Amino acid sequence: MIGKYLGCITKMIDFCEEQGFEHYNFRDFSNLITSSDPERIISLEEIKEIVAGVCGVFVENIDNKRRFKPGRLARQFVHYYGLLLTKLSQSDIGARTGGRTHATVINSRKRISQLSQTGFPEEDYQMFIELEILFTPYVEQKYKRT
Repeated sequence: MIGKYLGCITKMIDFCEEQGFEHYNFRDFSNLITSSDPERIISLEEIKEIVAGVCGVFVENIDNKRRFKPGRLARQFVHYYGLLLTKLSQSDIGARTGGRTHATVINSRKRISQLSQTGFPEEDYQMFIELEILFTPYVEQKYKRT
């Protein structure tokens, strides 16, 4: 039931209202997702849905060969969080995001890491913060297990 709400922020708000949350935020929603199954590992497809919803693009844009900025940045976020939160190899992540190579995934990781330290352009910073909030429970869960 929860999986259908992952990709779209407006559906998240509707879901929270249906469940009776008076004051909801991204952390509440993320906690709800991870608490539904404590052994659950997030998949790359779920990461794509979340990133697409936050970045305002379709999942198809992430897998597309075109290099337009919104799709490219979303794809870089998927590569970054895919490496951080899944057990997939760089080659597997690249293949599942439009047939890219491991070198593209490495470049994406470096770019997002570098931008998180030096600063994102203003229009991209809000997306990065929202994604950090949404993925924080998964990061905590992963490193608590190991």
